[in-house]
Amino acid sequence: MQVQPFALNELFDKLRSAMGSTARDKGLRLRIRPTSAWLMTDAGQLQRILLNLVGNALAYTPRGTVLVSCRLLAGGSLARVQVWDSGIGIAPEHHKAVFKDYFQVDNPARSNSKGLGLGLHIVDLTARLLGLSVQLRSNLGCGTRFTIDVPLATFRPAAPVLPSESLPLPMPRGLVAMVLEDDRLSREAVASLLGGWGFEVHSADSLAVALQLIEDQGPPDVLVSDYRLADWVNGMDAIRQLRAASNRSIPACLMSGTSTPALVQAARDVGLTLLQKPVRPAKLRALVHRLVMEPGRAESQVSDD
Repeated sequence: MQVQPFALNELFDKLRSAMGSTARDKGLRLRIRPTSAWLMTDAGQLQRILLNLVGNALAYTPRGTVLVSCRLLAGGSLARVQVWDSGIGIAPEHHKAVFKDYFQVDNPARSNSKGLGLGLHIVDLTARLLGLSVQLRSNLGCGTRFTIDVPLATFRPAAPVLPSESLPLPMPRGLVAMVLEDDRLSREAVASLLGGWGFEVHSADSLAVALQLIEDQGPPDVLVSDYRLADWVNGMDAIRQLRAASNRSIPACLMSGTSTPALVQAARDVGLTLLQKPVRPAKLRALVHRLVMEPGRAESQVSDD
């Protein structure tokens, strides 16, 4: 955990970018209220919590609004961060059970395609690691509200002056990127980053879907693949098959939640860069820039941070 002060509004901007297209595709309103609050916790872990909560809210809200807000509590030491939705709700008898691993409410509106029942379990565990708690208020047909009280930062660091070489590299326009990732939240987050950098993004949740996309629309200019994919497929094999189907060596990189010495060596052996999840946007941008501008230079580089 890296507990340090950060501007919550910057995290809210990332959340809006990552989940906005999902809300629009479902015809929902995603409202994220601007805030001037600075918090003292691990920004990356809080972002993971909010991605799960907003992802759940969008999945189980057939119509209406998902709202993310923050307000200061009396006394001035805590900020109350809340995720509201107008969805199907959760019956009171399930309020504790929803935080257990693999638990899913037996409700006709749910389906296996909406996950394994781990999202709220991960939210609860992550909050506990941060010394926080997640409060739930909901009822069937009345929507759901999750609340997390987070310590306010007692100081705000001065903004660093970045040298010119630290500024984001300009990305070529008109290129196509493919994201191969079976986890919906990760797929949408990476696709949103690439789209924001000017790529046309094709997303696939399986190797079969990715192969069909190549057959229908041609090969992408760059490929970002998770290592552990559905149906026991690994990312290295998937990249090999996609390159074969395209009849060319598509510039590509791997992402993985674990980076064992064996996996690091396996990636190096096939000339792929391995990024540790959660992937830092600046690191992904730099790598993708090298892949599309200087493919040879980006090969055989492995990241372990």
